[in-house]
Amino acid sequence: MLSAQKDEDPPQTHHLPLISLETVTVSDQPFCDFEKIEDYYTVTEFNDSDFLLRIKGDSMAPKYNGGDLLACKKVSEAYFQWGRVYVICTKNQGIMVKRVHPSESESHIKCVSDNPKYPPFVLPKEDLVAVALGNGAITLD
Repeated sequence: MLSAQKDEDPPQTHHLPLISLETVTVSDQPFCDFEKIEDYYTVTEFNDSDFLLRIKGDSMAPKYNGGDLLACKKVSEAYFQWGRVYVICTKNQGIMVKRVHPSESESHIKCVSDNPKYPPFVLPKEDLVAVALGNGAITLD
């Protein structure tokens, strides 16, 4: 016997705000208080992301280059997935995009660039204001 198949609702459209590192304010709610949103994009592969960030510089090259758009998901800084790329908002050093690894001290994290010309450094967890997980990128030529 054949049964009628219910049409599924189309997926919700999620418009991601595109911000740049210069426009993110370090406040009580970073990644929310954008001084300027450059544009909005709809990328269904990044529906679980909260915003897009324009990469600046070459510290994460060759994986991410200046101008690439990194899709980011706001997460708690209490738990890191070691080796993953994060946007890190700090009290003293501003905003950075780094791969996060454990450090020898539990009160610190090790921030690592993909580009070997930038040495890793240790950052106190108490300096963290907010973090967002990098979910993937749109590479621009």
